[in-house]
Formats: sequence, structure tokens, C-alpha cells
Amino acid sequence: MTPSRPRSSSPGKIALIGCLALEREINALGVSPEHVIRRELMRDSLHEVPALLRQMLVRALAAAEADLQVDSVVLAYGACGMAVSGLAPTRCRLVMPRAHDCVTLLLGSKERYAACMAEDPSLYWYTPGWCRSGRMPGPDREITMRAELQGRLDPEQLESFLAIDRESLAVHSRAAYTDLALPGDEEQHAYASHCTRCLGWKLQRERGDPRLLIDLLSGPWDDDRFLVVEPGEEIAASSDPGRILKAVPRQP
Repeated sequence: MTPSRPRSSSPGKIALIGCLALEREINALGVSPEHVIRRELMRDSLHEVPALLRQMLVRALAAAEADLQVDSVVLAYGACGMAVSGLAPTRCRLVMPRAHDCVTLLLGSKERYAACMAEDPSLYWYTPGWCRSGRMPGPDREITMRAELQGRLDPEQLESFLAIDRESLAVHSRAAYTDLALPGDEEQHAYASHCTRCLGWKLQRERGDPRLLIDLLSGPWDDDRFLVVEPGEEIAASSDPGRILKAVPRQP
């Protein structure tokens, strides 16, 4: 087994594995190709099947570690339905934010996300990337999902899936939108406003903060904001709500 690196050491060469819902934000930060030498962004629809997302993340992690130039693998993901559970590096450090989902990366901290959710636990979040996907609650969601799932599910399964989705959205009455004020984000805010008006939901706007995403991509990786998983460890859920995730010894 490769010896673990000190958690305070420099990031070195990074392989980035992230979600397409954050593609424009990642590109806008201007991370140099000399620093991030590999990049793989997964389609956002994988969130609908966490087990499949986990399979894809396992494959991407293995491919990144096979590149001997890579020192650290960075996940631009949150826990995302615990799709990251069990991810275990074998050679590199694996780094990810302590976050439930990508909204925290746009808000800038898990504390701010927690404060918003404490005010209204049923709050539904809209972001630019997710608005572009066509999957946000609103007039386009069912059309998009039906087109993607036809052929993968039989007609009865498809209708059952869509009915369950409608029921899950019925508990919401408020939504929030956040972005990093990039070109085009106003258009996505307007789309979020249109969607929520169609649903009869109230929409609030939360100013974004890029610092957490910037530091994820380049360091420093302090223990309060980031989980650093060393070879011989794997990701698990933390019982501490302020930590969200933890590293534990890899299961045999």
C-alpha cells in the first residue's frame, strides 16, 4: 500500500471528477490545465439512480488513479443521496466538500445551507446547471424525464415513476435559487421564476459565494470544510450533522 500523504501537504496534480450541473461554474474559475490535469464530468441525470452514480464514480476514480501523474482526486459532488458512500482511493488522496449536494458549493458553506434549510426544511433549490437540464420542477420536467426514461422502463414502470415524482413534489410550496452571477445566470433565474409561478410556489433568491468551489479545486483543504480520504480509507456518512461525511478504514 502506498504510504498516506500528510493531510496538510500541497494538492499537487489534480484529477477532477464532477457533475455536469457545475460545468459552467468550474470552467469560469479559470483553473489552469497545469494544475488540474484530468477532468471528467458526469451527466446530471445519474442523480436519479444513486447506485448507478456510485458505479460511475468508482470507475472514474480508478481511471484517475491509473494516471501516475495524478496526486489528488477531487470530487465536485456532495453526498448526493450517499452515492459517494464506500468510495475508497488506493493510491491518491480523495477530496470532497462536506456537503449534502452541489447547492452548498454555490452557497459557499455548509453552515449557510443548513441555516436556509432550518428556516424551511421543504425548500426546493434551483441552480443554473439544473435549470438548463430541464429537470427542475415546472412545465418541462415531466417531458424531459419521459424522453430520457422511455426505452429504459416499460410503460407501466414509467407511469409509476412519474406518479411517484409528482407526489414527492407536492410537499413543496417554496423554492430558492442561487448562482455565482456568471453570464447567462439571469436567464436561468428567470426560468426558475417561470417554473415556480407555474407551480404556485414562492421563490427566494440567495446570493452565491464561489470560495468553497475555488478552494475545492485548488486548496487549502481544511478539515472543517473538506473531507480528505487517504489510501486505505473509504467514505461513510457521519452521525454528526455538522460533518456530514467521514473517512473510515476501508472494509475488506
